[in-house]
Amino acid sequence: SNRLAVDGVISASSEKVSYAGSGGGIHIDTNILTGAGTVEANGYDRGAGGRISLYVNDDSGFAMSQYKAHSYNTNHGAGTIYVKRSAESYGNLRVDKDGTTARADSTPIRQVGRHVIQSATDLGNGQWRIAAGNAEIYHKETGSITSSGAGSLGYHYFTVDTPRDIRIEVDEADFPSFFIVFKDTQPLSATVAYSYVDSVSGRPAYLYQSMPAGNYVVVVGAAPLTQTEIVNNTNTGPAGNYKITIKSTDGIWQPTDTRYDYGIDGIRVSLNAADPAAPLYTIINNTGESFVIETTENLSSVVGNELVGVHTFQTLNVLNGASVTFGNDRVIVNDLLNSVVDPGSLSAAPDSVVP
Repeated sequence: SNRLAVDGVISASSEKVSYAGSGGGIHIDTNILTGAGTVEANGYDRGAGGRISLYVNDDSGFAMSQYKAHSYNTNHGAGTIYVKRSAESYGNLRVDKDGTTARADSTPIRQVGRHVIQSATDLGNGQWRIAAGNAEIYHKETGSITSSGAGSLGYHYFTVDTPRDIRIEVDEADFPSFFIVFKDTQPLSATVAYSYVDSVSGRPAYLYQSMPAGNYVVVVGAAPLTQTEIVNNTNTGPAGNYKITIKSTDGIWQPTDTRYDYGIDGIRVSLNAADPAAPLYTIINNTGESFVIETTENLSSVVGNELVGVHTFQTLNVLNGASVTFGNDRVIVNDLLNSVVDPGSLSAAPDSVVP
């Protein structure tokens, strides 16, 4: 909007009842913000504070104290208030517990951390993929089975180089799906690696499992499916198509998912943590083990460097019992004179520039 006057209350607070939930989220994008009211995303009873963000040109008629994202218990963290003014290059972050002391690090901020770069891949069109940690396991395949005979089973192979957490899911099947996972591809008459897994009430058949290193085969068929049928390479049941996904779930980061605001996209990263003046790049999207950035530079030489997430603010205020953690990420505050961080209330990298 062009102008927003708040003389009442804009609220995403939880109810003031027992076992109340956390505060919700409020985002305002306006040219001018004025008024004597409040914008609130408080968490009551057992709830944490919510999130408030404002993108504005002129908010001189609306004080920071009129935003409230408190939490009124000691177990859950204060919420975040982020104000980005068009005249400033960076936004202002305020975290305020309103006098109730929170437990340590109870307001975590999304973070990249510090990791050794394993590879840098030129994707073309000015994009590079930077990978850290173990190689990601990801297979997404389609299959089809017949109602009987040799084509009545589908076989999908994957390898785990080091112990990993794996999710296997058979979805969009035209039949009641069923699968069995074997350790090593032969012989199929050997002991089943993991239990029979079938779809229930139309939901996908899936398995979460910590798996040791080795070669595996997933055998898909129509329910019910027995090990004897697999050994004989035949199953009797409905025919149809299906999709199967096999992926590691123990990556460094939560993969980007815009539906749930997962991922580290939008955070800036240095590809040389040892150099405070190294260029910073904005993460476009990420998987569990890698992320994509945009640049026209050749980044081949960054392999072996330690990367680090970097968060820059115009001002940073952590007050009245709040406790915020950026993990091992670096935090840079430009306006130290107008920033207040209460003693012991902030966790960040030692090379941060903070009050």
